[in-house]
Amino acid sequence: MSKGRRKPGARQVKKRVFIVCEGSKDKSEYAYISNLIKESKMAERFVEISLINTKQNTAKELVKSVNDVRDLNGLPDDEAWAVFDRDGYTKHPEAFDYARRMNVAIAFSSIAFEMWILLHFADQAISFEKCDDVIRYIKNKHKYVYDKSNAQTFYQLQNQLETAIKNATKLHREALKNYPKGTPFYEMNPYTDFHLLVERILNGFQEV
Repeated sequence: MSKGRRKPGARQVKKRVFIVCEGSKDKSEYAYISNLIKESKMAERFVEISLINTKQNTAKELVKSVNDVRDLNGLPDDEAWAVFDRDGYTKHPEAFDYARRMNVAIAFSSIAFEMWILLHFADQAISFEKCDDVIRYIKNKHKYVYDKSNAQTFYQLQNQLETAIKNATKLHREALKNYPKGTPFYEMNPYTDFHLLVERILNGFQEV
């Protein structure tokens, strides 16, 4: 039997954060985020994080799944994040609209999550047509063989995390400046705001 949403006032000791991403636990986004959380002492001190992997067919279903988990296990002020990219997903307009209405944050990358990996190496605002193109570019240009099934990617690139955050912040800022005002994120390429989730984890989801 499901227990339903907890009553207001029954606040657990720690704030809860729910993060959902597509794929198995040993691949891509899930493994990267999981290892980042393990290394972040701030996150461990201040919040209880539930990282969930799921296999949904559309971006909207992914966003809805994390909202449903929060409804069942958390409180309205608990954070919910959906992590996905443009490559391989559909219903992005519906996903972003639903996320706005349900107060679900999105960590989005275009064309793929691998754009975030690329930014560990260089400040390059290059657009790609698909995920495989980004992987090939990283290998040829930066001599790093990225593998979606490599659960150690975070640790291999950990020393370049500050570089990735810096480069992603710049790319994000330039995308907002170069595209017409009001352009949806899912129509931008290149684009990522994955660094916003990374920074939230690093600062323990505390307000700054």
